[in-house]
Amino acid sequence: MWVVSPSASLPFTKAVAERAAKAAGASAPVVEYADTTLGIKLLCGLAELERDKEEHPHAVGATRRMTKAELDACRRNGVADIVEIPVGIDLLVLAQSKAAPPLRLTLTQAFLALAKQFPDEYGEMTPNAYTTWSAIDASLPDAPITVRTLQRFSETREALQELLLRKGAQSIASIASRWRKARALPKSVLEMREDHPFVLIHETEEVIVRQLLASPGAVGVFGYRFLQANASLRGIPIDGVEPTPEHAYAGRYPGTRTLYIYLRKNDIGTVPGLDRLGAEHLSSAALATDGYLLKLGFVPLPLEDMIKSTALATTLPPVSRETLPD
Repeated sequence: MWVVSPSASLPFTKAVAERAAKAAGASAPVVEYADTTLGIKLLCGLAELERDKEEHPHAVGATRRMTKAELDACRRNGVADIVEIPVGIDLLVLAQSKAAPPLRLTLTQAFLALAKQFPDEYGEMTPNAYTTWSAIDASLPDAPITVRTLQRFSETREALQELLLRKGAQSIASIASRWRKARALPKSVLEMREDHPFVLIHETEEVIVRQLLASPGAVGVFGYRFLQANASLRGIPIDGVEPTPEHAYAGRYPGTRTLYIYLRKNDIGTVPGLDRLGAEHLSSAALATDGYLLKLGFVPLPLEDMIKSTALATTLPPVSRETLPD
């Protein structure tokens, strides 16, 4: 069994795949990193890894849902049926070192600090010129805005734009009114700034964690598991809401996203253990008290969603195009 997964869920995917393969009496699975967009392309044979030009992974972990366009591309490439199973949740976190004074942000303030462009006094979009937090709001520290994030096109950057920058932009009257009649905000409004030295781009979340510890004034962007694994860091509240599973379950934390796995339907039954991936994610061994996924920092689905996912993991129906986002 060959599985690819983004970094936010990679250790969870690896642990589950190993259990599923072992239960099926199969050899150890190959579990590798690929962000969500690339992972879906690989699953459908629309991209290739250098070492496997003729092969494709049998499953992919994802930090967002597949889109209609992605499913259409898969079908055009001969991959007609794909199984979708929600398996958990993740929180996109803005974090800082506990050695720094606590920072609390609103969605509007986060947008004005992180967006590549922001509205001027006439409502026109102009390059972001904010260099200190206090310039955005006098209640914020009089300190430089310094942000550590992943490179463009990473799943973390995509989630930041969709979960926080979009909501922050919509909270600004001049932006909301300008594009009120449009179906969605232009992508240019949601782009994150990359101007050095205010934003530094890093290859992995582990490097961002080290940078935050070395530079207490900096803010980092990554998934919840990196915050949970580092007691020297604190999550930054957004609109007064701490990044915690309890607030995610209550629908209060704006950076909440669902984790999925996608399987090629035709591979089920021919790849040992593949049919067990979804069920193993949701099993008591993984999620009960002292469950092996909980020990890794995994956040389970809310109970009602878990019941629905358990049914999907049992019956493994192909995903319906009509239910997918545009």
